[in-house]
Amino acid sequence: MSYEAIRLNNVQLTSDPLVVLCEGKTDYQLLTHLMTHRGISGIQVHPTSALHGQGGTGAWKSALNRLLSLPGFDAVRGLLVIGDNDSDPAASFQAICSALNDSEAIISNGRTIKLTAPAQPRARIGAAPVVAVLMIPATGENGNAETLCFRAIENSSPNGAACVAAFAHCMASDQWAISPLSKMRVRSFLAASRQSKPELGLMEVWKKAPDLIPLGDGAFDDLATFLGGLNQFIGP
Repeated sequence: MSYEAIRLNNVQLTSDPLVVLCEGKTDYQLLTHLMTHRGISGIQVHPTSALHGQGGTGAWKSALNRLLSLPGFDAVRGLLVIGDNDSDPAASFQAICSALNDSEAIISNGRTIKLTAPAQPRARIGAAPVVAVLMIPATGENGNAETLCFRAIENSSPNGAACVAAFAHCMASDQWAISPLSKMRVRSFLAASRQSKPELGLMEVWKKAPDLIPLGDGAFDDLATFLGGLNQFIGP
C-alpha cells in the first residue's frame, strides 16, 4: 500500500461537533494556526487533500463523499466548507454548491443524511448537519488564502511588501491573476526573510517564524470572527 493510501485511510473525525472542510494544505495551516492563536475551539479542520489525495476545486465532491463515509459523521452538528474565490467568486461558490448537492446520501443509525447547498455564502441550510459555505478572502472578492496573508504582510512589514511589489513589477508577474500573484508575493517575502531558511513556506511559517505573518493582524479578523461565532451560527 502506498504512503498516500495509508494517509487517506488514517483520516479520522474527532469528537468536535463542528467540521470545516477547506481547499488544501496551506488553507489548513492558516485555519488551524489562526484558531489556536485566537483561542477558537470545538472545530475540526480537514483539507480536501487529506480526504481525496489532492487539493483544489476539483476535489470537492470526492472529499465530501469521503467525509460522509467516516465513522462518527452522524454526530456532526455543522459543516462549514471554506473555499477560495480565485478570479471568479460566483463560479467558485457554485462549484462548492454543486459538490454539496451531488454528494452521496448516507444512512447512519437509521437516519438518512443528505447534504444540500445554501443559497449564498454565509447562509445556513439543513440540520444535523447544518451546512454553510464561507468564501475567502471575502464574499465577492477575488483572491485566496494567500491574499489575506499578504495583506497581513503589508500591514506588519510595509517595507518588505514594497520590495516584493517592486520585484513583481520587474518580473511582470504583477499582471497575473490575483490568486497566483498572491502566492508569488507570499512565497517571495518568506524566502527573502530568513537567510537560514529561504525555503520557508506557509506549511511551516507559523511554527518557525510566526512574526512574518502575524495572525493577530486585522487582515484575519473577519475570518476569525466567523469561525469564533460558528457554534452559535450553527445552533444546537
